[in-house]
Amino acid sequence: MKPTKDDVERIDREGLYKDYESWPEQAEQAMKIVVDLKEREVDKIVYCGMGGSGCAGDIIQDLSFNKQDIPPIFVVKGYHLPNFVDSSTLVLAVSYSGETEETLTALEDALKRNCIVVGLSSGGRLEKICVENGIKHVKLGKALTPRTALPSILYSTLIILSKLGYELVSAYELNNAIDTLRRVRSSIGVLNNLEMNEAKQIAYHLHDGYPIIYGTQEYRGVLIRFKNSLNENAKMHALVEVLPEACHNDIEAWYPSALNTRALFILEERDVKLKKRFDTLMELVEKAGSKYHIIYTKEDTLFKKLMSTLYLLEYTTLYLAVLRGIPPAPTPNITLLKNRIRLHQQA
Repeated sequence: MKPTKDDVERIDREGLYKDYESWPEQAEQAMKIVVDLKEREVDKIVYCGMGGSGCAGDIIQDLSFNKQDIPPIFVVKGYHLPNFVDSSTLVLAVSYSGETEETLTALEDALKRNCIVVGLSSGGRLEKICVENGIKHVKLGKALTPRTALPSILYSTLIILSKLGYELVSAYELNNAIDTLRRVRSSIGVLNNLEMNEAKQIAYHLHDGYPIIYGTQEYRGVLIRFKNSLNENAKMHALVEVLPEACHNDIEAWYPSALNTRALFILEERDVKLKKRFDTLMELVEKAGSKYHIIYTKEDTLFKKLMSTLYLLEYTTLYLAVLRGIPPAPTPNITLLKNRIRLHQQA
């Protein structure tokens, strides 16, 4: 199997690939959101979201790492807000469906603590709570799943933060990144053959092994997102390791073993110290009898690097699902759990 467009459409019966094809347009549409927000003085920002809705928070947190004049950003993936949250905290409650139990619980907690709250969803109970409590709400664009709505979620959140006075990425760079997404799409889309399609090549590299993904701190959120999409789209376990920390623990595990591992390295060559670490890891991977693939990030700004790498890796998970003969859109195990929780609540 190549996989060709026919292969993709045969396995991806719900047409999840069409959502991925729409990423540049999703981002472009999010740039047009109109929301009446005034700059607010807060001393911390908490992003609440789970699964596909939550990963935008990881990326935003990474973008804030070297920014001045931005309050510390915390990501909550659960029911409970940290004890330090108070009336000077901005809480972003993000649930694509608007029905995520954990996020709705955190939202109710934020209201009790008189936090400054903005909600983002495609509708659902989250929108209803926002309307009932006079909270600003942003409607997210349509997609089959939260994970394939990432540009809508990420861009909308970045624009909201900018309107509140916290610009992590300029409007100029947001627009430039949309052009980058279009260029990347032209090379990794379903019509591009294996020989010229890096996403398909990476999928072939990973499809018969256990993926271990390496990258630097700046790419932490992207790596987590890739791991999560490998879980949901390709129904594969995967491991994420961040350098230089991985060189203080993970590196020691590279010995010949029965485990069929496939390493993937995401790197830039600008940092000599990190390059030495990557080079040593690659050497140990080879000595252990495993294979690796390198993704070199080539864009001129961090945000464009993150978005282009993210897009490449998301398409990779789609092609992996096709190679494995597994429809990428349905998530039956997650549905099973949600149904059990619903029945428990009704009991």
